[in-house]
Amino acid sequence: MMLFGATKAVAELGQPAVNALQQFKSLVTRECCDCGGFVVEATDGLCLAAFMEPAAAAIWALRCQTNLCAHNWSPEVLASPYFREVREYQRIQRGRGQPGRRVTNVICRGPRIRTGISVGSVTAEVSSATARLSYRGKVMNRSARVASQATDNQVCVYVCVHGWGAMRIIAPSQEAKMQFRGCGPSQRKIRVRSVRS
Repeated sequence: MMLFGATKAVAELGQPAVNALQQFKSLVTRECCDCGGFVVEATDGLCLAAFMEPAAAAIWALRCQTNLCAHNWSPEVLASPYFREVREYQRIQRGRGQPGRRVTNVICRGPRIRTGISVGSVTAEVSSATARLSYRGKVMNRSARVASQATDNQVCVYVCVHGWGAMRIIAPSQEAKMQFRGCGPSQRKIRVRSVRS
């Protein structure tokens, strides 16, 4: 999970952006633990997490989107072009001959995350410098590539056939937000599916 414009926001805003990044780190690490994950690395505008089940990672990403949008950000942070509130306006029809009413939905508010989720095996070792687990493997690079293809507040998933059946069991309410599509080992092209909360 990466934060859009984190470095530029710190350069332009200074301390309010630094505080926002600390709040981001606190929110996403707490959600990670609540979803059964392990925070591998959390630095300025980046959170790398590992989960036993891919469905838990997707739930974590969606919950982070919701909580970041609902968080009480400072006015200085919300004034930044990288963290400002984005709204969507819709016109809803009332009935025959009656004018429709305008409805406003907040799409994002505060830091905008770009999340990439991938499935695969990793090598885990305890780092002598930090005494924390350090993960290596192709899946780590693949997740970063998938996240780089995401837009603001979007979760992109590199879907492999195994593991995603659990999503239907663990989070049936989230299934409508997911698009499932498998990819075999012989296929080289990354298949990315978008998930929006």
